Amino acid sequence: MAVGCNKVETSEQSEGISQEYKDAMSKGKSNVIEEKYDKAIDYFKLALESKKDDTEAKNLIKQLNLLVEAEDSEEHGAYFFQIEKIDKINDIKTETDVVKDKANEYKKTVLKNIDDSIDSFEEEINDGKYKSAQKDLEDTIEECKKSDSLNEQLDRCNGLLKTCKEKKNEAEEQAKKEAEQKQQVASNSNSNGSTW
Repeated sequence: MAVGCNKVETSEQSEGISQEYKDAMSKGKSNVIEEKYDKAIDYFKLALESKKDDTEAKNLIKQLNLLVEAEDSEEHGAYFFQIEKIDKINDIKTETDVVKDKANEYKKTVLKNIDDSIDSFEEEINDGKYKSAQKDLEDTIEECKKSDSLNEQLDRCNGLLKTCKEKKNEAEEQAKKEAEQKQQVASNSNSNGSTW
């Protein structure tokens, strides 16, 4: 009678998940938490070597590339570009939200920057710089329309644009009245002076 050794496989082994894959994914996620994104990408690539065509690792790499792109553009003040990248990160399906969590944490900073810009447009209106405020607001409104994430900012800009136009019209009307009054004073002076 032949006695053979039965090799017992765990369910993970039978599904083709190796320890190398699990370690690489775990280290990748840890590096995301520590904001070491390039290192995290390297670990997710290593996971792909252990488990070819793994959707989770591929999608985490895509998300990280978008997050790095968004963060790299910060110094250029490309806030709407950053929001677009963060929205794309949130659209990519993953089992873990580790990258999405970092992206959404970063999104708060970007939204604060956008809000600060809108505050400066309000200051322009208050300083009587209606033309530049109107242009800035119109440009910002067009950008805000591109993302559902910016509905609050869109509403605020639309309200400020309405206020800007109203104040601009009031200022133009006031300037027109003042010009008419000056002209009338000048014509009264001329008519009084001609009788001598």
